[in-house]
Amino acid sequence: MQILDDVQVGEAEATDAQLVDATNLDRPQQINLGISFVQINTFKRLFLPLAKELPDTVMQDEEEVHIPEEDRLAEICRSGSLSFSIELPDGRWVQTTSVPLADENPDEPIPEEIDLSGIRVQGEDKASPLFFVYPLNSQADTAGKTGTKPGEKSATTKTAPGGDLVVLRDWLRSGMKVKAFWQKNPPPSEPVDEGEEPPPPPPFGPPRNIAGCVVPLNSILRPSVCTLPEEARQEKSLPVPPAPINIGPSTVSLPPYSFWIEPDVQVPLCDLATKNVSEDSAVFKIGVSLYAKEPPPEAEEE
Repeated sequence: MQILDDVQVGEAEATDAQLVDATNLDRPQQINLGISFVQINTFKRLFLPLAKELPDTVMQDEEEVHIPEEDRLAEICRSGSLSFSIELPDGRWVQTTSVPLADENPDEPIPEEIDLSGIRVQGEDKASPLFFVYPLNSQADTAGKTGTKPGEKSATTKTAPGGDLVVLRDWLRSGMKVKAFWQKNPPPSEPVDEGEEPPPPPPFGPPRNIAGCVVPLNSILRPSVCTLPEEARQEKSLPVPPAPINIGPSTVSLPPYSFWIEPDVQVPLCDLATKNVSEDSAVFKIGVSLYAKEPPPEAEEE
């Protein structure tokens, strides 16, 4: 490390290196991948293309009155929700659940910040945590299954000569693609008489792509020196699998989707991830964890 990466190795690091044995060098069978959304700020300008589709005038007392742009943006926020789609290492896109953008009450102001910590995977039957088990096949087997959730079978959509480990490395190098969508809220459910079974809730409107970015992850591939926990030194062994390796939460610029093919969006640099490609960009925080701990089982809904 000192010769190749110019990382100084002290006496403590040399002593800790003696704890590495054959079990730590074995190829892992799988890596748990966890993704966590945190929050989004200054997002209203992302909906400007949708606001421009609304009428900019209204008739009042037989006079045509102009509707300010800010009022049309507020109407879009109050009538819709925000969801995301993320690309996993195997190339599959996973859709998330949605969060409301604002209170429907016109007297309430549009928030400047939205908490995204409750976002999950949008499943056919129910939502599930943003947790994925990524199997690692052997080097010779490039047709393994990747990016699956526990108990789920999924065909690989990306392969590489070195197998799934190389696919994962390339994903970390290039970054995680994220797209943001606006969906119109469904109309309120019709009231039902007592004793009658309520009808299924009306669906949301079709998703409209409003923004996208690539979250840089390549910092995890850089050499670093970390301190071993005291428990590992006392037990004279390293944990298998290792403790979770967290990337972020990172603060990333989220520009409008019209900038999706811009070089600064598609090939972001770690140190410039917050660079504003557009003055209409939002700012959001997101984290990725390798060797993530499996989430606790969820209680069944009654």
